Amino acid sequence: MEWLKYILKPKPETLEKLLLVRGLLKSGLPAYKAVKKAKLGWKNYYKYAPFIYDDPEILVSLPKGFLGDYAYRGFAVDELRMVLDEVAKHEAEKLIRRVLRRGEPEEAKENPGKAWLQLCKDLQIKWIHELWLSSL
Repeated sequence: MEWLKYILKPKPETLEKLLLVRGLLKSGLPAYKAVKKAKLGWKNYYKYAPFIYDDPEILVSLPKGFLGDYAYRGFAVDELRMVLDEVAKHEAEKLIRRVLRRGEPEEAKENPGKAWLQLCKDLQIKWIHELWLSSL
């Protein structure tokens, strides 16, 4: 994710806040509380998401209903999350890099951090569903 970090280039005071959010997420605080406590703002949270989620211990959050749905079905989602999360982060970076080289879509050009975060979530949701289907 070094490439994404390079193109985003946060200011030193923003980087301090990003590291604080990362530390708070590591300690188990939900993202909305961590952003509020660090006084980062949601715009910067989405813009600099690759900085926050660069740590393998911090998983990109997925909808609670989605995870609970698969856990209820007897599928061990939690055991797969760490592996899928890391793979999704790297694959999302590759895809965002490729999209930015082509210049499409505009949303990814305007806010590559937000596009990266959404792509991480989408990839994990798709992969968990596919793994569940293959286990039937």
